[in-house]
Amino acid sequence: RPALRWTLPRWPKRTMPLVARFADEWNGVGIPADHFRRLNSLLDDLLKEEGRPLDSVRRTLMTRIIIGRDQDQVDQRRGDASVDELRERGVLVGTPDQVREQLRELEAVGVEVVMLQWLEGLDDIEGLEFMARELIPAS
Repeated sequence: RPALRWTLPRWPKRTMPLVARFADEWNGVGIPADHFRRLNSLLDDLLKEEGRPLDSVRRTLMTRIIIGRDQDQVDQRRGDASVDELRERGVLVGTPDQVREQLRELEAVGVEVVMLQWLEGLDDIEGLEFMARELIPAS
């Protein structure tokens, strides 16, 4: 089975120039950190060309999350895809500590807000509560 690899769509030539010219927010979907970094840098260059401040466009990301209490639960939830394959597709996957590290990586490449997609079952209230307890800082 071939590895599933994230590929850069038409964003560099079509979407990113439109974002730089018109948008207040750019929301990437399922983009791994290294690709987000490249697109974010491109957006900075395009904003400069448009004469817009770099902070005029908020940079957000929506991506799937697979989180488990321990590696066994992560392995159970991830299905047939390996952790590496999932991460190549931009999925946050792992234990709470591993996911927090992935969130820090996203922050380091310019992601300002992450929207997590919980696809493990909408009726898995226990899993949702676990994710919230582990990842949302206490206020």
